Amino acid sequence: MFSLPVNKNNTLSSVSLLITFIAALVILEGCDSQPPQVESAPAPLVETTEAQTHGMDYTIIVNGFVRAPEQVSLVTEVAGIVAAKSERLHEGGLFEKGEELFRLEQTNYQAQLLQAQAELDNALVARTTASDDLQRIQSLFERELAAKARLDSTQLALTTAEARVKKARAAVQLAEEALADTVITAPFSSVIASENVSVGAYFSPAQPALSLISASELEVEAGLTPEQSAAVARRFAGETDAPLKVVAADNQLTFSASLRSISPLMDQKSRTVSHTVVLDHAVEADGAALRVGEYVEVHFAARAVQPLLRVPAASIRKNEYIFVIDKQNTLQQIAVTPVAYQQQHVLIVEDNRLLNSRLLLTSLVNEATGLKVRTRED
Repeated sequence: MFSLPVNKNNTLSSVSLLITFIAALVILEGCDSQPPQVESAPAPLVETTEAQTHGMDYTIIVNGFVRAPEQVSLVTEVAGIVAAKSERLHEGGLFEKGEELFRLEQTNYQAQLLQAQAELDNALVARTTASDDLQRIQSLFERELAAKARLDSTQLALTTAEARVKKARAAVQLAEEALADTVITAPFSSVIASENVSVGAYFSPAQPALSLISASELEVEAGLTPEQSAAVARRFAGETDAPLKVVAADNQLTFSASLRSISPLMDQKSRTVSHTVVLDHAVEADGAALRVGEYVEVHFAARAVQPLLRVPAASIRKNEYIFVIDKQNTLQQIAVTPVAYQQQHVLIVEDNRLLNSRLLLTSLVNEATGLKVRTRED
């Protein structure tokens, strides 16, 4: 068979050219195609709010506790067994002045009074007899019908009878007082702080039976920071009858009050200044009363140094700054000074940059000055 010779170098060159041609086509095709477009994320949609002018007067709310200016321990004056006690004689029970708290068994004291009165009656009869005898003997003596010794004896008998009457009167008075002491009454309008009285129990003289506090006057002590104390002092300096109230923590009863004193010293442990408030009416008309040791809210009237703004609490970041949305819809950070917190709002020192501005209310993950946002008004 006849065959042509094969040139290996020519074959390799052809293959190389083919590869180069294909690569060129691929490159040309890549140059004609456009790179993929990356869409930017839209600016976050946020809610806004506005600051409201508030003036300079505001309320500071702090916790305090009720105390009694004076607590009286009531003791029994006489010995005896408890015969009866009031149904209201329990801790927190309210009594008006003169109302009966409890009474001791009176039988023995009534008998002693009857005996003393009988002795007084006898003494009065004896004195009358002695007085009549003296008059008769005096008449006889003047007519020289009676001896001087007999007259002296009759005078001595009258003196003794008069002394007997005085002694009998004193005994009656003591018996009456002892009988009266068997009924223990409230010495003033009061609330029972504690008691250990039960029917059948025996009390000896001077034995403590219960403790009373005044129902007409209780005090509340509350600690304020030096800044808060200064604000309260400013308000009361210009308005002595500034509003002040106490709210019971358990039942939300409200009591009017007045500021009694502000301590000139600061407690080194709590770093607060003690304020003493006196309750005008510690007991409501329905009998509900505050109790000594009870924790309450004290609402102090206060006055700032300069006007305040009222903003939602959610607009303040870290109690230090607020974000304002400018005309380009970008965030601008502005430092603020909180003065008081009012439930869902905060009072801050007025700043003209916040007036009539849009304040950021929505909380964002990456909040920073210059961040673009969208609002519902856009």
